[in-house]
Amino acid sequence: LTIKFNSITIDSKNTSIKGNTMTDLTVALIRRYAKDLENKRPAFPDKSALLLETEPSKLGRLAILDVETTDLMVKSKEGSDAPDVEITEIAIQEYIYHKETLELIAEGRSYISLNEPSDLSKMTASNMEITGITPEMVKGKKIEWEVVATLLNEMDYVI
Repeated sequence: LTIKFNSITIDSKNTSIKGNTMTDLTVALIRRYAKDLENKRPAFPDKSALLLETEPSKLGRLAILDVETTDLMVKSKEGSDAPDVEITEIAIQEYIYHKETLELIAEGRSYISLNEPSDLSKMTASNMEITGITPEMVKGKKIEWEVVATLLNEMDYVI
């Protein structure tokens, strides 16, 4: 199985990882996911023993952060050329990894929330087609930014 994103191609058969950089962590996560998909097995088999046996200083935490926004082509009403963009959804997934081997040990906490923009007209038809998020879905919803800040501030890395 080969996964491509941007200018990077990752082959699940190539398992060598060098160093301990953010790129290596990202590649390790994607390789692991690709192998698990290829082998049709759970992404994170029970590794509770490994988690308990590992010295806490050798464990790291990383988060995958994903956001959806209103249409980037909607311009500010104040005459600026800058887009008037607001977040409509945020998703954060935490992972526990071994700092030396970069092995992903466990999934951690997650946070997902929708957010109603100040002006629902910023959610254009093309935007809704891309994100799958509609004005009805976000109506009355707010992101708890304190929860987001607390979670992200506890991470070694955020991707």
